Amino acid sequence: MTASVDELVLTGLSERFGVRPVQLCVDGELSVTALLQRSTQVREALLRAGVGRGHVVAVKGRRDSWLLPTLLGILGAGAAYTVIPYNSPQAVEALLLETVEPAAMVVWEDLHPASWRGRPSMALGDAVVFLFGSFEPVSPSPRSIDDPAYIITTSGTSGTPKAVLVPHRAVLAFLDAARGVVALSTSDVVAARSSAAFDLSVWELFASVEAGTTAVLVVEGVAADTARLHELLAQTGASVLSTTPSAAYQLGAYDEAIGGGLALRSLLVGGEASDGGRLADVMAAPSFGRCRLVNWYGPTEVTVSCTGGELVEQDLAEPRTSIGPALSGVRTAVLPVADGVGSVDGLGQLAVGGDQLAHGYLGNSRATAAAFVPDPAGHGDRLYLTGDIVGTDAGDRFVYHGRADDQVQLRGYRLELGEVERAIASHPGIRWSHATVGGTDLDVLVAYFATFDDVDVDRAELWSQLYRTLPRHAVPAALVNVVEVPVTVGQKLDVAKLPAPVITDFVAGTTAGRAAETDTEERLLTLWRRLLGIEEIGTDHHFFALGGHSLLVARLVNGIAREFGVRLQLADVVEGLTVREIASVVDRETNRLSVGASASSRGQEEMSW
Repeated sequence: MTASVDELVLTGLSERFGVRPVQLCVDGELSVTALLQRSTQVREALLRAGVGRGHVVAVKGRRDSWLLPTLLGILGAGAAYTVIPYNSPQAVEALLLETVEPAAMVVWEDLHPASWRGRPSMALGDAVVFLFGSFEPVSPSPRSIDDPAYIITTSGTSGTPKAVLVPHRAVLAFLDAARGVVALSTSDVVAARSSAAFDLSVWELFASVEAGTTAVLVVEGVAADTARLHELLAQTGASVLSTTPSAAYQLGAYDEAIGGGLALRSLLVGGEASDGGRLADVMAAPSFGRCRLVNWYGPTEVTVSCTGGELVEQDLAEPRTSIGPALSGVRTAVLPVADGVGSVDGLGQLAVGGDQLAHGYLGNSRATAAAFVPDPAGHGDRLYLTGDIVGTDAGDRFVYHGRADDQVQLRGYRLELGEVERAIASHPGIRWSHATVGGTDLDVLVAYFATFDDVDVDRAELWSQLYRTLPRHAVPAALVNVVEVPVTVGQKLDVAKLPAPVITDFVAGTTAGRAAETDTEERLLTLWRRLLGIEEIGTDHHFFALGGHSLLVARLVNGIAREFGVRLQLADVVEGLTVREIASVVDRETNRLSVGASASSRGQEEMSW
């Protein structure tokens, strides 16, 4: 094994590529000569300034022909790189810079961070410059395979950013193992659509160069636009695409809509949980019929991917898809987790060990100690606790079952959100869907969907379809139509940017905010307004979706008893959900009591005769 990523990638470059371009970029082809010259230029500029081993260099730029040479030049100097997404909010950028304390920055000259303006600078290319911070210069020294290669900031499940420090050893181990999952050839064209701030870029950028495979560096605006991405893939003859399931669902739906046109032979999905039924829809699209499908899995802390393998047709018959066996050299263990998960159903938390482990979290020893624990098998090794619940299938492959800290329950039902999403995505006009639970007690089911540009989906019709195909508890209380699907820099769904539902998203019938038609409905509306604190409620709006929860249900039952003199069962109210449905139950119970009272009165009169 070589000692560094840059050595692996750059050694023998000319022999692997010949006259073929290394990358196809928005600003032209990146040739072997240009890659070698530019990476050398970056490396030597850093070394002359005293930036090297033990330092971090931040990069803020675009996906053009300077990106790869810059990253390899930084690694060649012995430093580690960290990439700031070019469109990061100022607060996020400032927090990252404060956390990693870079010795220098490489920036595209119109992207200077506000906090680094006025720093000493040096031009590299027409639009690329070095900015130097306050640091202790170092002299070149022998490098180690355990030196940091890059830092990627991840929010994890807590929402608190953590800077993951990944060494060369981990990257080299992953690249070696990945060859057993995806074998690239010199005739392939790899579509590199991931931001360099996202660890999937490590495979797209470095594995392709090592294999002598030309890559298409997809710019940000195209990567986030399904139609433009499809067009670029067709134009460049891309044969290998690695992306998130969310993006794959949209690409497959678009490919189906326009009748194909791609030359893909391999589709790799990862970065988030995938759904078998929706992947089956993708593979049924015209361009994917002969495409090999690979699902791989791996938190940033275990370097891009630690499990993975091919999925075939029968694998997609179940919503939960295999994430494959462990990659070569990866050690895994399935450990018990809190609350007895795994004690009965064979599930447990996946823990990962081996050379692919990161060093830990930069400047956060407490979080590192909590996540990277001693291997109970001994030998002084560590395991990373992923927080992900897994089981195994008949082939001893791992199957993802969600987060240990995020088991989805809805009013006593275990809910398969993927089932809801598949039902929505089956509508011909919908290109993307996402379901989630929220509300005070996580008892509100909200679904988001996006349509094709020229399609207007009738939400009443969509609701009717869902009522026909889903169990009652799995029908979303709110359907939210989004124009653009928000994604992170890694092209995962950015859940935090999904809009909060508004009153008109809770329409259950054909008319939003339908007015009361009976006295019972009007009196119930008054009661709902008082309990929920919302004025614009219609008779087809859902109680739980409007902020109602289990405690309020009990108050609603008591309120109905006081208002109408009938006591409903909690199940009647939970099942009813809307004013219109509950009103019918109230009227039925009122009539039943009235009939009973009349019969009793007649019986008393007969007895008095």
